[in-house]
Amino acid sequence: MATRSLPRRGAACSQSSKALGEAVKAGLMRTNPADEVRCPRVERKRRLNTWDEAEMDKFLRATCSDRLSPLWILLAKTGLRRGEALGLKWEEDIDLDAGSIYVQRSRHQVGYQVIEGPLKGGGGRHIDIGAGTVAALRSWKAKQNAERLEWGKEWKGEGHVFTRENGEPWHPNKVTESFCAAVKAAEVKRIRVHDLRHSHATLALKAGEHPRVVQERLGHKSITITMDVYSHCLPGMQKGLTQKLDSVVYGEAGS
Repeated sequence: MATRSLPRRGAACSQSSKALGEAVKAGLMRTNPADEVRCPRVERKRRLNTWDEAEMDKFLRATCSDRLSPLWILLAKTGLRRGEALGLKWEEDIDLDAGSIYVQRSRHQVGYQVIEGPLKGGGGRHIDIGAGTVAALRSWKAKQNAERLEWGKEWKGEGHVFTRENGEPWHPNKVTESFCAAVKAAEVKRIRVHDLRHSHATLALKAGEHPRVVQERLGHKSITITMDVYSHCLPGMQKGLTQKLDSVVYGEAGS
């Protein structure tokens, strides 16, 4: 016998209101008691569109000679938001010797106008970066310094890490356009710039990184947010845990 699926809560509320409305039309009721009732919103979680290790590696290798390659590397290996990365400045935020960056401002757009200012809440966060990212930033800094000398008085730089040839910081929309073009040229699955952030978090959790560390890197106010957004990683994490426990705590081999 086939079973009928129950309607979603929001759909059930709407159907009940419609039924009561029909009763009013038929003269069975004077008013519809559901008219003043607000149906609850049904929130659907959007499945994250991310790259796996192979896709991430393929993209970074394919774009290694691009001007924005250091930016793609930083986004992929830190989980920074686009605006946070574009707001970075060498003197105030970057310590290559210590392998650390300080995120304290964002460069984003409202409409097409670019707004740069402190992060929401006014707080900043330190993020450790690996040797590969440090090397990419050192190489980029040397190239940027050469461009500064070449442009001379025409240089428009204000200390930003990621700039165009004349030192002018990137417009966020131009970065998005460049990323889309690079993804297409690299022949990898199409994702958004922001999905590099999701990919970083997903790969970190699947690799066994503690959610608290991922939360701090992403700048989430609560670990609850991190676990809710990346809950799809949990099944694999739990399987890994059971395998580890079986290997050390009277597992199948010892039974």
